[in-house]
Amino acid sequence: MPRLTDEQLQRRAAERDLNAEILEAIDDLEAGRIGRVSIILNGQVIESPVTKLSAE
Repeated sequence: MPRLTDEQLQRRAAERDLNAEILEAIDDLEAGRIGRVSIILNGQVIESPVTKLSAE
């Protein structure tokens, strides 16, 4: 994924509905749909294992 410019990041942030994203994440957790989490720390990618995934 290409790096976004500051303007693109600001536009993306302004258009996000964080409440809806949080509620969707809660629904996924309650339904057992848990996936991979990727974290970049000091230039290194650290990933948690995939715990559960369900095909929908």
